Amino acid sequence: MLRSSPAPGEPPTLLCPLITQRPSSDEDVAAESGNAIPSKRSNVSLDTHPSHSPVSAQSETEEYEIRSFQSGVHPKHWSQILVPKHNSRGQATHTIGQSRDKPSPKSGKTALLDPSEGDPASFPESALSAKRRKKVTRVTGWRAGAVTCTCSAAVVLLVNSGLTIWATHSVPIQDGIGTLIDGNCSRIKSWGIWLHLAINVLGTLLLGASNYCMQYLTSPTREEVDKAHAKRRWLDIGVPSYRNLFCIPWDRLFLWSLLGLSSVPLHLMYNSAVFEALSANEYDVLVVTEGFLSGAPWEIDSARGSSFTVRRLQSNLKAFKRLENVECMKAYGSRLQAGKRNLLAISSSSGNGSSLLGLTSSRPGGVSDPTRWICAFLPPVVRGDRVLDCDVGNAVKHANTWEIMDKPIKYCMSEMVTEHCKLQFSRTIMIVVIICNLVKVCCMLYAILRKSGESLVTTGDAVASFLERPDTTTGSMCLMDKADITSRAVLPYEERPAICPKIWLPRRLFWFNAPSVARWCFCVLLCIVALAGTGALLQLGLGGIRNNLSNDLRSLWRMGFGKVNINSMISPASNPDPRGDILRQILLANAPQVVLSFLYLMYNGLYTCMLQGDEWSRYAQKRRALRVTSPVGKQRSTYYLTLPYTYAGPLLFCSGLMHWLVSQSIFLVRITIYAADGTENIGDSITTCGYSCIAIIFVIIVGSIMLLVGVGTGFRRFHAGIPLAFSCSAAISAACHPPPGDGHAAVLPVMWGVVKGDDKAVGHCSFTSHEVVPPVEGRLYAGTMDEWSK
Repeated sequence: MLRSSPAPGEPPTLLCPLITQRPSSDEDVAAESGNAIPSKRSNVSLDTHPSHSPVSAQSETEEYEIRSFQSGVHPKHWSQILVPKHNSRGQATHTIGQSRDKPSPKSGKTALLDPSEGDPASFPESALSAKRRKKVTRVTGWRAGAVTCTCSAAVVLLVNSGLTIWATHSVPIQDGIGTLIDGNCSRIKSWGIWLHLAINVLGTLLLGASNYCMQYLTSPTREEVDKAHAKRRWLDIGVPSYRNLFCIPWDRLFLWSLLGLSSVPLHLMYNSAVFEALSANEYDVLVVTEGFLSGAPWEIDSARGSSFTVRRLQSNLKAFKRLENVECMKAYGSRLQAGKRNLLAISSSSGNGSSLLGLTSSRPGGVSDPTRWICAFLPPVVRGDRVLDCDVGNAVKHANTWEIMDKPIKYCMSEMVTEHCKLQFSRTIMIVVIICNLVKVCCMLYAILRKSGESLVTTGDAVASFLERPDTTTGSMCLMDKADITSRAVLPYEERPAICPKIWLPRRLFWFNAPSVARWCFCVLLCIVALAGTGALLQLGLGGIRNNLSNDLRSLWRMGFGKVNINSMISPASNPDPRGDILRQILLANAPQVVLSFLYLMYNGLYTCMLQGDEWSRYAQKRRALRVTSPVGKQRSTYYLTLPYTYAGPLLFCSGLMHWLVSQSIFLVRITIYAADGTENIGDSITTCGYSCIAIIFVIIVGSIMLLVGVGTGFRRFHAGIPLAFSCSAAISAACHPPPGDGHAAVLPVMWGVVKGDDKAVGHCSFTSHEVVPPVEGRLYAGTMDEWSK
């Protein structure tokens, strides 16, 4: 702003137009410092011509009413600042907010202020304007994103609550478990896959919403940054940060903790809210002669079985299917029988007047091996002091000499029954999920409605703040980057000289350099450990597949992608405490989900750091408007926090995909036991975890691709020409000391470079809306705005 030279003791006179402000209060002092405190009318003096003396201007002082002004208005709109208005004495006053070219209805004169040379910082902001801006910021900027996240979480809450209420009143509940569908197993398996897909979509929405609000809550305000800089500490800006947790108020730390802790029960339980239930049959094995099939008489020892069972089987031979020895041994070699029940083993021996030669039973929920009867004719395999379970694969090799109860077996007759599959849900789990969901919605609402200073959520927010009010603690350090801070190469503030010049040596760093070494190591190491652990579990799963099934990819695919298979379960056994057992199995099945969510946050943080550095480096290549959360003037609106949509969208999609794949890899299974006569045996039901090897393979493939893509992205290079501040608040502030007369740089397109081209030995670089030139390699640069005004 141009100023005339006043006489000693007289206030300065502004040129074009000549406006003099008479500071008489703390408000005026604050206005001069750039922090106008608007409340009452400001007394200003108007000279209608530059030739007027200060005395004349002072005698013609008039009251100007400032009705609406927001700092940061683009200069092309300053023509709308002052317009004539008449006071009670008929003299012309001026009101902000009306067109300068529109004549006054009484005087017909236009304003004498030439807006092109006005400084926005010199106009105080009215209380009405502050109130209007306060209303606007609640639906714009980061709050607009927070509102979107809160609405998403609220929609998920309504879906969860509505479906839980409907299911509770529509189906019978026993021990907190309800059956949604009972019928064909193929149909149940399809429903299970699609419902788990929907659950993971809802869970991904909650994860993304929580991550957004948690990053905002750890974003510092300008006051918090100033306090940290005064203590020679720096804060993170624009990235998820644990460093900032020690500098934010307790209420934001409490909200951050609640959002984080409420995610743990969600990921531990949400995917097990809906699960499939198989049927498993207890069965009797009857060794009989071929005459039994034609109604020959039989006798039974009451101590070994029920005559009613034998009579029922003999009268229902139409339900039986012939199996050769090999088929029979493989079919009944599984611990769980879903589509088959009682077995007639036809022996070549002749009975002594009885067609029933022997009888034994198999209980899938028992402690002992239910397939032991198949291998009884072979010597037991002992390892240490333990007798190993039946090796059906080895028994099949001796199918021609198969004996049951010392009776040679020719072939078998198997009773074929209909499978009973169920799709069930846990009301208890859904209540826990709803509570955690509600906590998240409440925390997000409080974060939106709480009164606080505007946080520096993005790098653009920080640059705009430091341009409007430069940070004195980082003056004379315009080439300082994050490496200078972390390596302690910069002297403490109170020990550094007035000017700290630094030689400019341009470097094109890799994107690897944006995240810290600790962040890279922790994320990559955790990913490698997770993939290695998944591979080990796959190996165990392949070895645990029962019934002598092949382990090739075609056979694994036939077993089902994420489908419950009685041949791929983790040690199914009944438990006397079904409620406690189901909780243990839920935690086991969903523990990988918690690890995966933490990996997503770390992976998201890596990309946030790298893309933040890329955006920063582009300010040395081309003049760009700042990307902020609450845009003013030429400023741009923000992306999804720091990540562009082109990255945030695929990351969320990959997160949801991985959560769904993991839910199909290991899952909760309940097995309903049916007695040999077909009645349901509720007390012997089994709760365990099933696994799908083909789904685990997909988890390893997709996870490896994501890891390689993340590491490969780090080999990209930043643009040269600017010290890379990354997320370091001190380095960002050091680059924001604009030259005099550039008080409105924050709302205009800016560029980083040498702000004044002269022959001085030490130059100065900064973000500015003025013309800049690239720094020269080998030259010294330092200086602040005050030094350049001398």
